[in-house]
Amino acid sequence: MWTMRSYRASCVRYVVAVVLATGVFSFAPAAYASSQSHSHDSTSPASNGQSPLQQYKQQLLAYKTSEEAIRSTFQASVAAAQATFHSALSVNPTSSTRAAARAALQVALAQAVATRDAALSALGPPPVHP
Repeated sequence: MWTMRSYRASCVRYVVAVVLATGVFSFAPAAYASSQSHSHDSTSPASNGQSPLQQYKQQLLAYKTSEEAIRSTFQASVAAAQATFHSALSVNPTSSTRAAARAALQVALAQAVATRDAALSALGPPPVHP
């Protein structure tokens, strides 16, 4: 039989598990894939008969696409963390569940920011105009 204390504890564990799972696993694969999807080394020689300007445009487009994927994944992670936070508070909120949900939200947001920053630094600087 569930007591109120064990029910709250299980709710808190559930919220923390969901926030951690959505914060880490939904963002990291997209960030890794986008950082590995292209190379924007502007010093490489012309390939496939393209001029340096055409190469630059392709590299810039790939860079902006990867950057947008990182940002949209970050926004989705933040939205998921906020939704989990609000759902945790919708079921009989007490001071302990609010504190636990707030702590889980802060952890999830910190992880999302760290993952986004790591992905952006792995992406590197934008390509240089020839």
